[in-house]
Amino acid sequence: SLAKAYSVSNQTFLKNKNLKGVCDVVFDVFAPPGKLGLMIFGNAIKSQRPTVKKISSNSSLVKVGLCVGDKVLAIDDKVIEGTENVPNQLNRKSNQNVRKITFGRCLEKPCAFRNDTIKKEDFKECIDIYLPAGQLGVGIVSTGYNVSIGHVNEGSMCLGIMKEFDTILAVDDIKWDDINVLDYLRGKKHEGIRKIPIGRYD
Repeated sequence: SLAKAYSVSNQTFLKNKNLKGVCDVVFDVFAPPGKLGLMIFGNAIKSQRPTVKKISSNSSLVKVGLCVGDKVLAIDDKVIEGTENVPNQLNRKSNQNVRKITFGRCLEKPCAFRNDTIKKEDFKECIDIYLPAGQLGVGIVSTGYNVSIGHVNEGSMCLGIMKEFDTILAVDDIKWDDINVLDYLRGKKHEGIRKIPIGRYD
């Protein structure tokens, strides 16, 4: 069975389910057996998704980036409507070896999720970083062979999310070698969401 919970980006769900206006980012959480330690409120209105209202400090999901306000979109790939009793469904599945819960989030601050679809090559892990509008506050270094993070400024929205030497693999699904990354990001700083997949060595 699964030893600990982890989360993975799932923007395909966002596109396929036409969730524009409902959330900006979708991610799957894979949880081990046991109680999740979440308080989830449903809603009698079908269009309003069940929402995480509280996360216990000893919840197995504390370290996967789950936040209060995240919306439950599906459980084990079954799409949830607003009138369904999500806590009961999750309790019934508490003894499963693995539970897959799909969450949606309206982006107000940067967040990062593991990406298992990118070939890792020399990287220890690959991560999708999602950023709201605003200055990144990072230094970007281009060598001609790759583009990486040179430094992260104090006070940057990316502090704790991006690290020095992170390699930028793409921006908004456009490969780094097809664009000038710095100019592209400057032009996108007023947009509501930017996606930057990165490769990390340690």
